[in-house]
Amino acid sequence: MKIAKAFWLISLFLFLGLLLFNHANAPELMVLPFSESFFSHAITKNHFFYGSLSIFMLSNLLFMITGRVYPLASDKLPIPQKAIWLTNTQTRRLLFEMLNDWTKGLAFLFNALIMTIMGIIIDFNDVYMHYQLHLVIVLELILLLAWLGAFYFIFNKTENVRELLAVQ
Repeated sequence: MKIAKAFWLISLFLFLGLLLFNHANAPELMVLPFSESFFSHAITKNHFFYGSLSIFMLSNLLFMITGRVYPLASDKLPIPQKAIWLTNTQTRRLLFEMLNDWTKGLAFLFNALIMTIMGIIIDFNDVYMHYQLHLVIVLELILLLAWLGAFYFIFNKTENVRELLAVQ
């Protein structure tokens, strides 16, 4: 699960690189491809830069806060085999570390989704680069659903917890 933190950290740097590259090379007026009328939703590249950066920062801040708030709401979480996980302080610590790592994996997938949507907007406004990113969004949504479903498989594995309890 520690690999989720590494992927999350890499996604932060990739986003910043993509955002800075786009800001340097984007036209002064950018059109959003998600509207019916062609020029009704045009924004400046500065608005796009600061809007993308604020959405990205707020979503990552939300995931960071969520990853740290788990100890306060451990009784209300729908964790499989909760009684085993909440046995003592060591098992609780292991649970909260795993929950924090799982949240970082979820943040990585959201970051990838934000970067893909940003890439679609960049692609729509660029004359030279054309990528087919619509299928990537579908793949990312499938991965996101798989990661949400993996929550129950990850926390159903209690071998580490049982080993901690056997040592005591």
